[in-house]
Amino acid sequence: QKEWLARELESPEFRAASFRVVLSHIPFGKGGWYGSERLRKQLLPLLESVRIDLMLSGHNHAFGFMDKGKVTAFPIIVNSNSSVLTMFGSEDLLKVQVKQIDGKVLLEKEFSK
Repeated sequence: QKEWLARELESPEFRAASFRVVLSHIPFGKGGWYGSERLRKQLLPLLESVRIDLMLSGHNHAFGFMDKGKVTAFPIIVNSNSSVLTMFGSEDLLKVQVKQIDGKVLLEKEFSK
């Protein structure tokens, strides 16, 4: 995975992307669990060497948001198994909304270039 990611981060498509969103089942949060710590050690230096606008994760079965600079150089949204994440993007703007099944809005964020 590390070798694949390094190649992707150098690709013309990645370099030309208006926004760079990383999908990872397991969030790269701190916490001492072997899986997240291994990801942080192996892949986080690669991701932090380039501009990443947002990471989307799951795994925890609970909603969470870690803002840029708290844990990583990019924000992380952890979606739960009882909420829906909707994302709209254009060349200049990325909008994300997370809603619970009952319609309660958990997060609304906009990212611009």
